[in-house]
Amino acid sequence: MTLQNKKNLLNKLAERESFLNFSHEIGGMGAWEYDVRNNKVYWSENNYRLLGLEPFSIKPNNQYFHSRIHSEDLESVKNIENSLQSDPKKLSYEFRILMPDKSIRYFFEQCSPCF
Repeated sequence: MTLQNKKNLLNKLAERESFLNFSHEIGGMGAWEYDVRNNKVYWSENNYRLLGLEPFSIKPNNQYFHSRIHSEDLESVKNIENSLQSDPKKLSYEFRILMPDKSIRYFFEQCSPCF
């Protein structure tokens, strides 16, 4: 592969990522990934915005995410997360997030394990 081909592919990839970010923003959606092997969390740009943050303003982590979940929903979210560790499967659930301004935002989460 030539250097020019690599540059073209990187440009195309950047265009697709920009389109995906735009789609998330206008659709009010975000995406996240949890790498179980390396214990790393990745958030899309709009995932930050949905949590009331600027994109990439913090390192994504479950501790911060859990701190924002409504206290009445936290235990059930943690139970779902734990069950996915032992029995990976597709599922959907709802929970509430406390925003920095103390308002409540409802989240609908769809999980799909990837191997």
